[in-house]
Amino acid sequence: MSAGLRLFLLVVCLCLILPSAGCWNYREIRELAIVVGAAFDKQDEGIHLTVELMSTKTGEKTEGSGTLGIRPQRFESYGKTVFEAVRNMIAKTGKRLYWSHAKAFIVSEEMAKDGMIQLIDWINRDAEVRLQTWILVTRGEKASDILKTKSKLFDTVSMQLEEALRRYSNSGKLLSSTVGDFVEEMESPGIGATAPLVQTAENAGDKIPQIGGTALFRGERLVGYLDADQTRNLLFIRDRMKGGGLIAISTEEPKTKVSLEIYRSDTKRQLHVEGHRPVIELTVEPLADIAEISTEKDVISLEKKEELTEKANKQLARELQETIREVQEKYQTDVFGFGQMIYRRRPDLWEAIEQTGWGRLFPDLEVRTIVNFKLKGSALLSEPTKVGE
Repeated sequence: MSAGLRLFLLVVCLCLILPSAGCWNYREIRELAIVVGAAFDKQDEGIHLTVELMSTKTGEKTEGSGTLGIRPQRFESYGKTVFEAVRNMIAKTGKRLYWSHAKAFIVSEEMAKDGMIQLIDWINRDAEVRLQTWILVTRGEKASDILKTKSKLFDTVSMQLEEALRRYSNSGKLLSSTVGDFVEEMESPGIGATAPLVQTAENAGDKIPQIGGTALFRGERLVGYLDADQTRNLLFIRDRMKGGGLIAISTEEPKTKVSLEIYRSDTKRQLHVEGHRPVIELTVEPLADIAEISTEKDVISLEKKEELTEKANKQLARELQETIREVQEKYQTDVFGFGQMIYRRRPDLWEAIEQTGWGRLFPDLEVRTIVNFKLKGSALLSEPTKVGE
């Protein structure tokens, strides 16, 4: 084939391709109702859906709006399924819901206890829903109640939740979860899914959203909760402690309360098999600084520092064991991922475990915990604050 003929065929191909280029699914923004957050409640035998929409109209900033001057709008609908509730929303909004900008999905306690499969299946089938969307669970109240609270610092409640989840994740007391995280844990063997808790709280006469604590799932169903301190322990066990956590230690002689701030922590998880039964050994190594000393008594001399470190080691090890034991006995769901570790490291052992069922073996799993605190910064250099005569 000559060079001239090849050039001619190339020009013909370009002429045929270029007219078809462009956004095949292009839609005018005025035709869409942009969802920034959604709440899912159980109602009778169906789903009550509440969405928080971001207006596409521009204008002057009004009272109740946030930094961009956007005033959110809230709509509600009902359907026998999630998909039907979404479609029925068009009758209220006059527009089709657009989900790609959704910041947070809030699921009620009642719906989560009934099972998450229906919601997760709709998420997996809808091409617009992003797996990076945050997921939260309520306790003792409707999910729609959260979207009815006020947000004075952000344009919408959903935006406030998104920002709070990002920033509070470094507090050492929150295990945040996206839709993608939740689905992966729910579908993976040997680990129970988790989601952060959200509730309404009073602030200067207004109700605002407040996050804190963890919802625990066995399979697709909600089975229990951890408070903020127990969530901190869960972070240590999962090796997800990024820093910010506080450990309060009380010394006996002299009687002093000391707060230790965690800078970072490393948790090593080892698997042993003793008598055909798995045994987990956790070695937790937090790096911490003294954040506060309640008296002017010495707790940071070499001798006292060693005493404080040993007390911190024993206290955290005890608290970790208490959290593990409560989850084993009360909720019987492996949110720590011990089973997943066995599945990945010893597939032969996991195959034998599956015959009995990990859910039956997990409550009796032996977990040994070792904690080795390392103190730095002012823990080594600064003296306690003195009181003058």
